[in-house]
Amino acid sequence: MKNIRLSSKHFVTREKNCKFADVKYNSPMSNYGEKGRMELAMLYSPQLDPRAAWRKLKIWIEKCKPLAEELKQMGYTGHERIFTPKQVNRIVHYLGEY
Repeated sequence: MKNIRLSSKHFVTREKNCKFADVKYNSPMSNYGEKGRMELAMLYSPQLDPRAAWRKLKIWIEKCKPLAEELKQMGYTGHERIFTPKQVNRIVHYLGEY
């Protein structure tokens, strides 16, 4: 699959990948550590304040059904304050590199 850039206003599903962020997609095999939800949200939307960035990331997660389903299977309910390394890997896989 070719690298693509998308505006945060677009929702594209291609080969079960949901790309919302204005970021380039890199390898899903990369290792990422544990991240707080605000910390991760700020990596995707540094121009926003932390609460707005979190709301935006949460919407992206909810709209990307394959990602939401995988996170749910990993025990994510939407109320956790920290994403595990596996959850961060799946988020990066579906939303792209931050």
